[in-house]
Amino acid sequence: MKAAYIFSIIFSLFFNLLNAQIEYPVTPKKPVINLYHGQEIEDDYQWLESYTQDEVKDWINEENKISVKYLKRLERKDHIEEKIEQYLNINTGRYKGEIKKDLEEHESLFSIKYPDYDSPPNIYYKKNLNDKYEVLVSSASISRKDKIYIDYYKSSKNNQFLAYQYTRNGSDWKEIRVVQPVNKYQLPDVVTHTKFSGIYWLNQGFFYKEYPFDSISGKTVLPTIRYHKLGFDQAEDKVVAEANKEDIFLSMFSASEEDLFVITEENFEKRTYTYKYLIPKGEEMEFRTLLKDVPYQLNILNFKEGNLIVQTILDYNKSLVSIPIDKPKNWKILSPSYKEFSLTNYEFLDDKLFLSYQGQQNSILTAVDYEGKVLKEIPMLKGLAISDLIYSKKFEEFFFYLESYTIPPVLYKLNQVDYSYERVEKTRVSFNYKGIKFKQTTFKSHDGVEVPIFIVYKDSLKTDSNTPFLIKTYGGYGNIGIPSFDSGIVYFLEHGGAFAYVNVRGGGLLGEKWHLRGQGLRKRNGIYDLTSAAEYLIEQKYTRPERIGVTGSSHGGLLTAAAITTRPDLFGAAVINVGVMDMLRYENFTTGATSTNLKEYGSTKDLAGFRNLYSYSPYHNIDNNINYPSTLIVTGENDDRVPPLHSFKFAARMQANPSQKNPVLLWTQKNAGHQGAIDYNGVLEEKSFIYGFLFSELTKSDD
Repeated sequence: MKAAYIFSIIFSLFFNLLNAQIEYPVTPKKPVINLYHGQEIEDDYQWLESYTQDEVKDWINEENKISVKYLKRLERKDHIEEKIEQYLNINTGRYKGEIKKDLEEHESLFSIKYPDYDSPPNIYYKKNLNDKYEVLVSSASISRKDKIYIDYYKSSKNNQFLAYQYTRNGSDWKEIRVVQPVNKYQLPDVVTHTKFSGIYWLNQGFFYKEYPFDSISGKTVLPTIRYHKLGFDQAEDKVVAEANKEDIFLSMFSASEEDLFVITEENFEKRTYTYKYLIPKGEEMEFRTLLKDVPYQLNILNFKEGNLIVQTILDYNKSLVSIPIDKPKNWKILSPSYKEFSLTNYEFLDDKLFLSYQGQQNSILTAVDYEGKVLKEIPMLKGLAISDLIYSKKFEEFFFYLESYTIPPVLYKLNQVDYSYERVEKTRVSFNYKGIKFKQTTFKSHDGVEVPIFIVYKDSLKTDSNTPFLIKTYGGYGNIGIPSFDSGIVYFLEHGGAFAYVNVRGGGLLGEKWHLRGQGLRKRNGIYDLTSAAEYLIEQKYTRPERIGVTGSSHGGLLTAAAITTRPDLFGAAVINVGVMDMLRYENFTTGATSTNLKEYGSTKDLAGFRNLYSYSPYHNIDNNINYPSTLIVTGENDDRVPPLHSFKFAARMQANPSQKNPVLLWTQKNAGHQGAIDYNGVLEEKSFIYGFLFSELTKSDD
């Protein structure tokens, strides 16, 4: 016992010594002056934006050597990977991330599945529903050099052809190929430079969306919608719609029977939408105007008996509406509204549709007919969320999944006569889920607004100010933070920590008004909500600042970075995952200039927008007199949604801070994009690094 104690002290001293002696790569300052509305802003690390250059690549490799060494040492210290794998491998015998529904074996001739832990997914096919799946398209057959990830497919109406879409090395840029399932013949057709596009079959070809490509970090603007006819070169593809200005954006919908196609044209400058439709007749491809320059956005979901089923915002709530194609101004509301509940999902049946709603306490499952009459409302147990809705046409049965942060998705079947439901499968876990509890409450933010918080803990929530606490959020684009299983959170709880998800303003849990109160010029409300959450946990004596970790991905990464640069005194550690951090230059790259992002953040082209962005931009608000919390910055080398340049510049400036004593690590994942790791072993490493870093940094004073 005494020897173990002495070893613990020696290891702690050794660990802290290494911690203090991190030698970061030399990152030269190459000042560039940018002018915004007459104000000069100096940028020392703008050269890191050219991340395809050898100098930057060498710098990334040196950063990775340091980070991976540090993170692997933490992993070995507590066997983190082994423990997280134990929690990860529990979802009814399948590993998390597999693209497969239990019903798929019976429902579809096609399936995307992982062949093993180390490989990306393949497409599988069977000639009849009762046959066994065989490989139709192997990722390795596309390229052995690049990491291919097949993420979407669409069969032609008679299943004669299957078009499938894939990405290389995690990029958002996609390619489309076509195979004949019956004889496994791979057509020579290859469509490139697609992005954020579906595949919309019509006759012997399909529509798709294309963007001009100049570099991986170039702006995603000026889309065209084209029609590709099988057997022809892409250069001959017919243009059916195109954007002639950078503030014009296009999207498309097609009905499952290929009897209706709709193109949406958004004019960001005017804030209007135009909808054009095509009811095919022979080879005709002339789209007619359905609605022109209207101020509302319609997300078209289905076409049934001459009516478009669309999702839109009505009275600041997401709603489903039926619109006759021949009388597009005659709307019929299909979805009911519930106070403090937001619509999250939908599934269409022949005579009804099912809708799921998420509130602060629980989910609601609602059945309505196509006249908008409510047939049944089914509240779910507190703490559980409806994560998916599935209708089996073969069995004429309706299923749904329930899950939480610590309970993997569990499949239930609903009786459509009396609306009772029963569990279909038994989910086994390697931890005592009954000992894990939750608390849902609110706290006051900086301006007195009540903000929802969901707290998860094991056995009891102590008030000795000693519990390691992990705070997470997303908080943008009206996204609703639905509780979903995470083996990393289980690891955190099983080792004595607690977890909190904060539904900050900018998210959508409390409706569109909640989103708008954290959008654009009000973006700082979401940041203050996050820092106020930390203050609340401290005030309740659940924890103390050096025990609080904060993390988020993408938009959540922005809020995380902004929180630690705004109130570094409230946090002990942070993991910033694929975050947006240079808010003055975000719109110069990839998707930054799309309407979705410009609406969410604003633009430096506007004086008020510039001042607002500059006020919270994490990269520009680093103070050289402050020692910031221990920070791990994670990005993907091929992320072209939030380019890694944000992470590079933020890490460089943090590491150059003369007052920085806590570690600042930059980990750039190879062959990865915005979604991070895509195979099992990659996911396991990613979770081990992130949660191992957080827990270790928050408890290092215990060593």
